[in-house]
Amino acid sequence: MRALANLCKELNFSEYATRIVHPLSRLLQQPDGADELKNMSLNILSYLIYHLGSDFAVFIPVINRILSRQPHLDRALYESLVMKVVRRQTILESELPQISLTSSLTALKKSPSTNDNKLLDFKVNEQALRQAWKVRSQSTKDDWLEWTRRFSIELVTQSPEPAIRFCVELAQEYQPLTKELYNAAFISCWNSLHENAKHELSDNLAIVFRSRDLPS
Repeated sequence: MRALANLCKELNFSEYATRIVHPLSRLLQQPDGADELKNMSLNILSYLIYHLGSDFAVFIPVINRILSRQPHLDRALYESLVMKVVRRQTILESELPQISLTSSLTALKKSPSTNDNKLLDFKVNEQALRQAWKVRSQSTKDDWLEWTRRFSIELVTQSPEPAIRFCVELAQEYQPLTKELYNAAFISCWNSLHENAKHELSDNLAIVFRSRDLPS
């Protein structure tokens, strides 16, 4: 989520707006808990409004319906920016939220709330990861590039960390985000694997690193 927020602050994601908004809307629809993640989602939506301007209007009805069922969330800033979009007024950068996602996510993980912990309890599908990391008949640079792409995406998809997993749709379309998330996704998945799966992954990675055709 932090990586997504940083990208949304600096880049115009007009082409990927739908793939960003839909996962965030699903998070906002969670019935209980995870309010920190939901508030971060609203902050990210605020940055999208800033960059997209009137193009964001198509998402407003859906997000408004979702927020109407989440009255406890602090959405005053988001709603003020939406109103400016509707009135075609200029949004200043100084009006945007100052996102500090590191501390928010740390606080969320330490939260004793049962509902929050239940929401964050994502499981790693070891079988799906096995299919992605398995070395088959790769023999060319392009083969290894495709193996790397597939494995990287599967790590993000299977990560037990919600801040990583909720970025999967954008990561599938925007390769730089996949690269940025790779290390964190790998570690989070590795820590959740059974010992035999760790050995199997290590054996496959050894084959990869020994390949003469592995891209630099």
